[in-house]
Amino acid sequence: MSLLMLLQVLQTGVVKVGVGMRLHTRLRLWVGLAAAYLIFMGFVLMLQVPLRSNTLHSHYDISGERVRRKHQEVVKKEAERYAKEALRIPKIKSEEIEQIKILTETFRKADTNADGMIEITELTTWISSKIKEHLTLALRENFFMFTAIDQNPRNGVVSWDEYHRYFLKQHSYSDKYIDEHKENHKGMPRELKETIMRDKASWSEAARDNPDQLTIDEFLAFRHPESSHATILNIVEETINRL
Repeated sequence: MSLLMLLQVLQTGVVKVGVGMRLHTRLRLWVGLAAAYLIFMGFVLMLQVPLRSNTLHSHYDISGERVRRKHQEVVKKEAERYAKEALRIPKIKSEEIEQIKILTETFRKADTNADGMIEITELTTWISSKIKEHLTLALRENFFMFTAIDQNPRNGVVSWDEYHRYFLKQHSYSDKYIDEHKENHKGMPRELKETIMRDKASWSEAARDNPDQLTIDEFLAFRHPESSHATILNIVEETINRL
């Protein structure tokens, strides 16, 4: 097999292997391949065996030594070219860099025994703790939002009308529009209309006693349906199964 064919086979093999590897592993393989090319080139340069017989007639104006030098020049150029390709750092998008940082930090935090590997128990514990942290913040935010919405009248429950008025105010609609708008919200952007419809469906699912109003616990289920214990277990299980 000629040197060029050998280099092409090696390059093809590395590309196939590199598809499933992480970035830093691929860079190590490329750098190692470049070093292998340079070492191989050094061996070729040290060889003194002519590639053609020295018994050729002089009128051909080409000697074994000249052929050897020409072959060495070709090898050197190819090795330098592949070395430059191997050492070239691929461009990475800023979003990918941020994702790598997040994954690295997450791995470090989840690996509680610091053995460089994450066991299923460590992963389950870490996911559960992050969900509980999210729900703690949700409970705090739920209380303040419920209090802010329960205004007319302030009776310990939130009606759909109270929530809907709050929603429209949060999206910069005037009091006049809120008081006089039609049920179909003519002229409202489609995205907001779809959000209102999704909220209405979630409201109906959260309301256990009265379909037109929610208690503070029902309001938490409305705003954060993931807050139930069964939902938490399902989220943990689904997350692990996707890994």
